[in-house]
Amino acid sequence: MTYLTIFLMALLVSLDAFAIGFLFGLKRIRIPLSLIIMIACISSAIIFISMTIGRLVGDFIPTTLTDTLSGLFLIGLAFYHLFFEIPFYRKSFLFVITLFMNIDNIGYGFQAGFQNHSFLFAPLSGMIILFAFVFGVIYGHVTTNRIILHYLRFLPSLLFFFLGLLKLIK
Repeated sequence: MTYLTIFLMALLVSLDAFAIGFLFGLKRIRIPLSLIIMIACISSAIIFISMTIGRLVGDFIPTTLTDTLSGLFLIGLAFYHLFFEIPFYRKSFLFVITLFMNIDNIGYGFQAGFQNHSFLFAPLSGMIILFAFVFGVIYGHVTTNRIILHYLRFLPSLLFFFLGLLKLIK
């Protein structure tokens, strides 16, 4: 069950990468594979570091408090996603995009560290982020329905909100 949780969390972290790749694909902006690999590696490293910090802090804080804190943090991320939009379509924002994607990764890394999940989460997330970004670019490039874009940007917010809510009522 633990590995299933890690895999599902890695999939959730990669939703941003897919959405951003999809936006680049819709705008027909080409991104070198080396930059996508760099984004995935940075994301994986940030998850690893935040997991380490979360695990250290989690040793001193009771589990009920960490569940409440991680739930509130996830709900906060949901509202952040909902109200702040970055112009992803400009190539000059690639660095900002990397930072934006890693806001979520920091939260999930802390949460995984709080709950003593395996450090396998970090490299697994990096790999899934890489594939999600590439698949998002490809899917965005071939899609002709731009209405999908409007609804796709709300998906991470809803998922973060419901995961945070589940943490609070658990």
